[in-house]
Amino acid sequence: MTIDKNDTVKTIVQQIIHDFRTPLIAIKSGASGIDGYLPVLIEGYQHAKNAELIEKSIQPRHLNTLSCIVKNIEASINEMSGKLDELERYIKNHM
Repeated sequence: MTIDKNDTVKTIVQQIIHDFRTPLIAIKSGASGIDGYLPVLIEGYQHAKNAELIEKSIQPRHLNTLSCIVKNIEASINEMSGKLDELERYIKNHM
């Protein structure tokens, strides 16, 4: 039995795609969970700050950045997932 070089390359690339996709899904899921609770956490922080229960405050610009980070993470993951999809289609059609 001979192993075709293209089949070997295809198998390796498919495994790499899988190995990238798995942590991306976990990161996206975590980001989504954070996104759901972040507004509540920020509001709780603001209440605690206003009640002078916090010793070290977070600068307002950092609070605004926190709100954007999750969307940036999700956008980056979606972009990377799209590239993995393109690579997967290419491998299926050309190998």
